Amino acid sequence: MPFPYLPRGGEDETLFRIDDPFGLRSVIIPLFAIDRETEEISGIGTAFRVDPFGTYLTAYHVLESRETRNFFNSPELGTVFGFFSPGLVLGRPPIPRDSFVFLHEAATIRGERESPLLHLPNETVNVFDCAKLIFDPRSPKVQQHRGFLPLQVYGGNPPAIGDRVMAVGYPGVMNVQHVPEGNLVHFTEGLFGAVGTITEILPQGRDRTRPWPTFVVSSKWPSGISGGPIFNQDGYVIGVVSSSGHNPDVDELTEGYAFWFRPLPAMRGFLPSVDTDNEGSLRVWGVLRQNPWRLAGIFAIREQAEAYRAELGAEYEVIFGSNRFGTDDFVYSS
Repeated sequence: MPFPYLPRGGEDETLFRIDDPFGLRSVIIPLFAIDRETEEISGIGTAFRVDPFGTYLTAYHVLESRETRNFFNSPELGTVFGFFSPGLVLGRPPIPRDSFVFLHEAATIRGERESPLLHLPNETVNVFDCAKLIFDPRSPKVQQHRGFLPLQVYGGNPPAIGDRVMAVGYPGVMNVQHVPEGNLVHFTEGLFGAVGTITEILPQGRDRTRPWPTFVVSSKWPSGISGGPIFNQDGYVIGVVSSSGHNPDVDELTEGYAFWFRPLPAMRGFLPSVDTDNEGSLRVWGVLRQNPWRLAGIFAIREQAEAYRAELGAEYEVIFGSNRFGTDDFVYSS
């Protein structure tokens, strides 16, 4: 399986537009924030879906500016939203605000860092550049699609120097213009791919303040794709765009930094619905019948599975296991 999308003939693979109205656009979305005092909207980055239940990932630093207001445990969640209207729209289209779905939950993993000064307590810091997002589950736009991107966390070959990878995201999300008439905003809509080459592997991170596993890519990653997925040439997502700074007015490669999933055992608990040992599979509660075999449904939450089983009858049971999404394959977990 190659990269999920390739440039058309003659296009520069280091940065190219993806005209894909119902594929990647349904699972990779631009992120925005609204200022509660001025009600002005700004673009902050990209996020992507990793299971059929509505779990998304982005880079932690995309939300970091709001952390000083206890963003991860406060009403500040209500200031961030995603654009969930898939479809091919050219130019600078007006976007009604009901196209945005507000963030419902956000989570990251924190850890302690030893203080360099003996008389000061240890610091609580973020341990990786990744945040998990759940948007308002009541939104029809969240429920409309069940597709997601397959992650490669522990399986397959680890990234290596010289490997080609592709980042995907929305550079135009950073260029929002406000239009008073009709309470609308404009932004330069466009999903872009950017192929680059891995130049360095940093399993222990870049430095003391950025200790998460990282790989460095010679690339043209614009700032708006921060938080977007990074695909290997097998078509799996192996990381998240952690830092990018390509100047579109300068036609040269720069260094981009990627948060790398593989060396972190904590990813298993962080993404409980993702089978981190089997790319494209999910760890779920299955509602199934043994004879004749039928997998009637899969759920992230046991209580939901039990409620559905009660509707189907006594021959069905609820079992926890691994399912390759879209098939009847189900492997029991102990």
